[in-house]
Amino acid sequence: MTETKPTPQTTSTFQSIAQVAADLGVEPHVLRFWETKFTEIAPHKHTGGRRLYRADDIALVRGIHHLLYGQGLTIKGAQKVLADNGTAYIRNMGANITKGKAPTLVSMANAAAPVAHDALLNGANKRTLEDIREKLTQAHALLTANPDNTAPDTD
Repeated sequence: MTETKPTPQTTSTFQSIAQVAADLGVEPHVLRFWETKFTEIAPHKHTGGRRLYRADDIALVRGIHHLLYGQGLTIKGAQKVLADNGTAYIRNMGANITKGKAPTLVSMANAAAPVAHDALLNGANKRTLEDIREKLTQAHALLTANPDNTAPDTD
């Protein structure tokens, strides 16, 4: 008896473009369009040109879908997030999406390495944030000292 090697048609790890599109709630032509805008999307092309998506491809497409539809980014905005954070970041975002609980860019950034936050706080950014914090602290003190929320007399 000869052993057959799994092919894309016989493994459950591959999904057709129609299956992936249906899962995302978009038409297949949208996924084909995204392939032209996001070169990182590269499904396996079977004989005859049929696109078969692997789990990594699906996670990437799901992450891009979330950026475009869930976060409301434009294609250019999603391309920038992809360029700035890398394919693995977007795949991770897509893989972590569960029905009814999609991560936000903020939650994904917070889950990323905290060291990245420190790198973003260069001298100018840190001073700006400290100034904002000081102004908010002053506003809080004014509101706390004046509980009836009337403007203090300045005359």
